Amino acid sequence: MLNEDTLNALPEAIYQRLNKINTEYLELIGQKVKKIGELSPGDLRKLQRIQTYGGDIERELERITNKNAAEIYEIIEAVVKDMQTSAKPVYTAKGIEYIPYAKNKELQRYAKSIAKQTVGELVNLTQHTAFCVWSKNGETAPTFFPKENQYKIPTSLSETYSRVIDEAVTAAQSGLTDYNSAIRKTLREISDSGIRTVDYATGYSRRLDTAVRQNVLWGIKQCCVGTAEQIGEDLGADGWEISYHSNPRPSHEEMGGKQYAAGDGITINGKYYPPFSDVADLLQDFNCLHYKIPILLGISEPAYDDEELAAMKENDRRKFEFEGKEYTGYEATQVQRKLETEIRKQKDRANLFAASGDDDGRRAAQEKINLLTKKYKQFSDAAGLPTQKERMSVAGFHRVKSTSEVAQAIRAPLPRGYADERNVGKPVGESVLRAFSEKANRYGIKLMPNYGTYGGFETYCGDPEVLDEALEHIKASQELLTKNGKDDKIVLQYRDLLDDQGRIDTGTFAMVKGKTLTLNRFMYDDTDFLKCEYNALVESGHFTKGTDYRNIVDHEMGHIIAKRDRAFANRVKHAVGDLAKEYGVSVSDFIQKNISGYADSPGELLSEILSKANGNDPDIAIKILEEASDT
Repeated sequence: MLNEDTLNALPEAIYQRLNKINTEYLELIGQKVKKIGELSPGDLRKLQRIQTYGGDIERELERITNKNAAEIYEIIEAVVKDMQTSAKPVYTAKGIEYIPYAKNKELQRYAKSIAKQTVGELVNLTQHTAFCVWSKNGETAPTFFPKENQYKIPTSLSETYSRVIDEAVTAAQSGLTDYNSAIRKTLREISDSGIRTVDYATGYSRRLDTAVRQNVLWGIKQCCVGTAEQIGEDLGADGWEISYHSNPRPSHEEMGGKQYAAGDGITINGKYYPPFSDVADLLQDFNCLHYKIPILLGISEPAYDDEELAAMKENDRRKFEFEGKEYTGYEATQVQRKLETEIRKQKDRANLFAASGDDDGRRAAQEKINLLTKKYKQFSDAAGLPTQKERMSVAGFHRVKSTSEVAQAIRAPLPRGYADERNVGKPVGESVLRAFSEKANRYGIKLMPNYGTYGGFETYCGDPEVLDEALEHIKASQELLTKNGKDDKIVLQYRDLLDDQGRIDTGTFAMVKGKTLTLNRFMYDDTDFLKCEYNALVESGHFTKGTDYRNIVDHEMGHIIAKRDRAFANRVKHAVGDLAKEYGVSVSDFIQKNISGYADSPGELLSEILSKANGNDPDIAIKILEEASDT
């Protein structure tokens, strides 16, 4: 028989589809808000045209509802089949005819009726969608309701969309200097609400995805109950066993794992079986996870003997302390659910801010996600409960650096002993950064958004010409990737590089990770220091002669090319081998004499050749690259 964990996981695909459509709706609004913020306040024609709501989300919700409805029929049928199949050995042992589900018309009709009822509730939930925000008194209230209106009417998806866009248009037309801040509160409110299903008679609302998951779970439970009753009738069962699960609500603790008489209480072989009527109503409580299983009193062995059950329940009653407060196991599960909900809420915010181009809002949400996730793990460990990552997942969410992580990464203090050696001026101005950003954009180089609008270069204190030179050298290597039909996308960022102990790395100029090239702030903030450090390594033979600080970027681009075009990197190695033979020396001697000592290190050959090819003595390097390209 399917266990409770499996049964509870059955609606997960249905939940995730609705969770995804919530994300898509928020992203749709965010993208429109971002586009409005990029328009000039006087461009009224464009602002007006962008307000059109296409209704795509509502059509997609209808499509998903139909898909979910079909899956509900499959889930209910699978549960009924599983319960009936599990009971087959008992039918056989008692000599009772067992009718397989495929031929059991009565059971099929029952499964279909439960599925139809569950689907009907699903359709009802999805037909009453709206956005709501919390008012100060804790009651749900729609977004943008008139303050003078005593009746707070939920706002439909299309109306919410129109009103958010209207507010964004107003903010853009006003010429506010901080457009994102002006619209952030509204975006946060609709994100926290999410698409909800509303009971218009009472005004009560729940998140649609959560409500549907609970609806399907309740349908599964009703299906289990009804199937169990039919099996019990077939077998002549005179009692019920209530399933056990850990950390139940206090009022349900006693019944878990116990056996009950179907009629009045009765004693058999010295054991008293209380009447099932004592707990029948408890099984109907909303969100109850207990199930009843048909038994033969005095014959059917319980799933757990008295000693095992007592030990498990004693563990459920165990209390623990966290941050100065005492909790029971049941209370701990409720705290887990609240933390999971809050984490999902912050991820929705992060998605919406990402779509609207509000990097500050996104990083602030990530800050809260980090703190909540840490607390969730600590609390779960203290409670001895497993964490449930699937309950915290939100479609489309991608982690970024939080506000504090950005601050730590781009504002790390200088190590001791370096303050007197360096000449670090003030950060470059906005005009320099804007010109740098525009040029990077023209070259298809993305500035890492995790570290501010300009990829962390807001803190750059060196010579502005160095930034321009870096872009030119990146562009030259990009053209080599483009020529060979490889991905030429580059992400550039500026921050302190840290060593394994979290200290500033004072010996690295730059670093490549994936598509991202990071310039080490410690090195680049003082241009004279940068040049001096690099030249010293050239003089020592570590770096190739004829190069200077500008070729640092060429070297790092060599690592990117080596990863994205392995065939080309191998051809470079073969070309070097052929030239070594031609010169009558070993490959290692050829590399150290004609390229650099560093080039003879594993993984550094192409990087040093590319650096030399863009330096002041490029002939041998260019020859190697040309031979590798012609092969």
